Amino acid sequence: MYSHAIHKTTTLTVFNSEKLMQNLFQKCCSVCSKSFPATREFFGHYSRNGKFKPNCRECERERVKAWRKKNPQKANAGYKRRQNKLDGWAPTAEQKIKLYLKADGICRYCQTPLGVNAQVDHAIPVARGGTNDISNLDLICARCNQEKDAKTPTEYDSWKRRAA
Repeated sequence: MYSHAIHKTTTLTVFNSEKLMQNLFQKCCSVCSKSFPATREFFGHYSRNGKFKPNCRECERERVKAWRKKNPQKANAGYKRRQNKLDGWAPTAEQKIKLYLKADGICRYCQTPLGVNAQVDHAIPVARGGTNDISNLDLICARCNQEKDAKTPTEYDSWKRRAA
């Protein structure tokens, strides 16, 4: 007996590949629920992982605008930090050593020994009129510096007492 296999070839014709790609790669905004092409033009990207944001640029713009209005001190602090970097200010190694000796190697807030994670802190935050003068600087641990944020030492101490 003789048998043979019949091979059927299927051809996919892409009549408009650009339109097909747009339909395949759509992303829905998590805020307004509108669908857009999943491109940087519509969704931006996270700088850390390169993925698209969950909301479209228009909704993200509104979210940031509302956050800045609600948190003017933090928004201003970010601006001041960027401005200081642009102005070229950064503590020198000599200043860090002086600050370490001034602190006796201990964080002034939590009394833990300062290690390589120690950070320069502005006693009076730059966002609130503080300067980069060494008299306004302290060396504290990274955790306390993050918690202190744009608070003065007095505000931070009372915040810590309330949080405890």
